[in-house]
Amino acid sequence: MTAKNGGGQVVMVARFTLKPNHKDNGAAFEEAFGGYKDVVARHDGALGAELLGSTRRPDGYLLLTWWRDAAAKQAMMSDPDFFREIGTRFFGLATLDRVYGVVVAGATGGWQGDQHPVVTLSRYDLPEDVTAEAFERSFAAEAEQAGGALAYQLAHASPDLVGPSSGIDAHLGIIWWRDTPAALEVSPAAADTDEYRRLDSGIGAALAPTA
Repeated sequence: MTAKNGGGQVVMVARFTLKPNHKDNGAAFEEAFGGYKDVVARHDGALGAELLGSTRRPDGYLLLTWWRDAAAKQAMMSDPDFFREIGTRFFGLATLDRVYGVVVAGATGGWQGDQHPVVTLSRYDLPEDVTAEAFERSFAAEAEQAGGALAYQLAHASPDLVGPSSGIDAHLGIIWWRDTPAALEVSPAAADTDEYRRLDSGIGAALAPTA
């Protein structure tokens, strides 16, 4: 597994929960991702997107999207066509809880393989006596050595990206596993960890091969 520095790329971590009147309509939500992939594929600066289904909650989904930088993220998310064609479909079917983070370590645009691996999303809240730099080095070293890990990313979510009222200042660890996830021996331990399985993915315009 080869790690790369995040280089300022931004990841959106969006958790969706199907609304009570759409609990049995997961197929429609998954179909909407096809249109989302098309938007990502044509937006300059978009690196890719991935849709995952919760292994614990049948009504839970995770949508990951990567951009080259914050400006590219803002350009796509402020595009009126995006919300008219795509956003309303997602929001009509599910509620949303999302954060944005700057990727500080790991693979560019997530894992580009064509398998459907298990993916873990962990949140880490750092105590005052642990520096961000020390934790990031520790996480990267552990993820590099973890048996069964295909790729990883570590992102720093801060109020600067998600809004000053959010109060969010945490690290988000995303790991793609070949099969069974393993716990990382990092300090502090994860405040919480969710498990998903990849359902679909697409490469963005910034990573698409050129003729």
